Amino acid sequence: MIRGNHYDAWVNGADDPISGMVAVWKKLACSASCTSKDGIRNGRLSSARGTAKSLGCWARPNGSKTHRDELQKHAVAYINSDSNGRGFFHAGGSHDLQRLINDVAGDIQDPEKNISVQQRARLQRIANAHNSKTGRDQKEQRPANRGAGRRFRLCAFHRPRGISALNLGYGGENDGDSYHSIYDDLSWYTKFMDTDFSYGRALAQTGGTAVMRLADADLIPYEYNAEAETIGRYVKELEKLLKDKQEEITERNLELKKACSRRRDPRNRLFSPAKTFRRS
Repeated sequence: MIRGNHYDAWVNGADDPISGMVAVWKKLACSASCTSKDGIRNGRLSSARGTAKSLGCWARPNGSKTHRDELQKHAVAYINSDSNGRGFFHAGGSHDLQRLINDVAGDIQDPEKNISVQQRARLQRIANAHNSKTGRDQKEQRPANRGAGRRFRLCAFHRPRGISALNLGYGGENDGDSYHSIYDDLSWYTKFMDTDFSYGRALAQTGGTAVMRLADADLIPYEYNAEAETIGRYVKELEKLLKDKQEEITERNLELKKACSRRRDPRNRLFSPAKTFRRS
């Protein structure tokens, strides 16, 4: 069970990545210490930190190739965090951990609203949905499909190795953005981002709880119904995208044909291709 976060920054890095990195070390160290004292099994637990975020984290494809055999044999899942702010809980990654992360989010209290972070995230989906009934019917949060994004390199874990991976964080109510700039320092973070570090604590609780439930489970809590449903939804979306694109191209070809026929001068004869003459 791998818990990770990159630690390099473009400039100062108070938000990106330190706000995520401190949550990893704080909860991971506490959880490991408590479980060791209580005699609870934590043999699946490990941590990782990585460099070169934008070129590929610790889990970049080259790194995963180096440790390919070890990862294939022992890795249960990879839980990542990155920059963290104030607001709503979000998750992205493979959908076989959807049920797990929703159960975890239901047990974490939002620091400002005194409800679970899962419930608050659901209320946000309802408020932002074009069809409120659709948002209300979707009780579980579906992890966003991060693809090969810079956050945690699904292309290194989930796709080539079949290892489940999630990225966790909070945000949406920050008072500004200093992304990859010299302003990303402690002064900016404590003034405009997570001013009292309450959501840093929430991230530590969320990631730590997910890690410990995976590390200490007798039966690893994978749940493939959500994975199958997501793949089915992607297939339908791709089929619709193909159909829409075919109709768009057909319509455009008709318009081009009409435009060409209308531009042609009816008195100007079209010459046939020049004949090839043989030299005598």
